[in-house]
Formats: sequence, structure tokens, C-alpha cells
Amino acid sequence: MLPQQKLKVVRLKKNSRYDLRWGSHTYSIKYVIPYAESQMPTVKPTQDIQPLTAFRANVASFVDQVRQTGRPLVLTQHGKGAAVLMGAADYEAMVEELEILRDIQLSERELAEGRGIPHEQVVQELREIVRSRVAG
Repeated sequence: MLPQQKLKVVRLKKNSRYDLRWGSHTYSIKYVIPYAESQMPTVKPTQDIQPLTAFRANVASFVDQVRQTGRPLVLTQHGKGAAVLMGAADYEAMVEELEILRDIQLSERELAEGRGIPHEQVVQELREIVRSRVAG
């Protein structure tokens, strides 16, 4: 186990990778967050918050509104938020971004607990795997 040292982010590049330094070791984590480039527009309360009864009566027009504006529609029931309608592509991008962020958080926790593998070791192991496949 590594001695207690502070984990430090060395380099951070958007949609690229970041390096974490733990003592004399540097760990590289590559990531891509496509959703960050096309963030969903801000909700406009006067247009994008509707009661469920209005939604039931005008489903097609509200779906069209979400498609055209790219903004989610917040549905209320008894004056409280009940559901959100959003575009399918926006939903998929949001879920993908959340999964990536959770993976990064898990990786950072594992590194902090000393369960990481130095970048140099990973590169060496990958090269050995490639060499064995090319040779065999």
C-alpha cells in the first residue's frame, strides 16, 4: 500500500484526459464528455413548466415544443414537479455523461485508496499483449 500522500490532478484537458499524481507515480485517465459540448438550454418557467392536465390535452404539441426548442418540459401535478419530458438524444447524452462522471469518481476513489496501476505499467502490459498477438 502506498504511504499517505495527497492525490493531485496534474493536467486536465477538456474531452481528452487528465493525469493524477500519487507520490512518484502518474496515472492517466482518458475520457470524453460529448454532452458538455451541447448542453441543454435553460428551462424557461413560463413556457417549460406545465401541469399534467395541460400535457394530457396537448401531448403532440408539447413533444413538438421539446423537439424544436431543445429544452426539457417539466410537468407538475398538484403544483409539484412530477416528471420531465426531454428529447431522446438529450436523454442519451445525459445518461452517457453521468456514467462517465461516475467512472471518473470511482477511478479517483480507487487511486486514493492505492488501488491504481501506474501509467507506465499499463503501457508496458498493453505492449506485451499486442506483441504476443502479432507474434502468435
